[in-house]
Amino acid sequence: MFICFTKHPEIDQTMAHPIKAYPAQAPIRKFKVSWKVDRPWLQYDPPMNVMKCTYCIKFEAQIKKLLKTKRFIKGCKTMKLESLQCHEKSKAHKSAEQMQIKLLSEIQ
Repeated sequence: MFICFTKHPEIDQTMAHPIKAYPAQAPIRKFKVSWKVDRPWLQYDPPMNVMKCTYCIKFEAQIKKLLKTKRFIKGCKTMKLESLQCHEKSKAHKSAEQMQIKLLSEIQ
């Protein structure tokens, strides 16, 4: 860890601030097939390297007002489990998921 000494503008004294050392090249994140377990809505597009939500795509018009972002409709490039978990907790996704469940129950 490096220490950076700077003058604090308000109190005019030198303060030490730790600075994280980051690798020059960030690790390349990849889609993990295991993320599809219990997520039938998750679709991965290898040529585009994006993840999409089939439910949100299917019911986009109905959930339009609930959408904060179209990241999982156009394609999410952030290959993190955290991104999936955040999406599946969103009001828009939950609403689209309920519409899918209702549609499937009507078919049976």
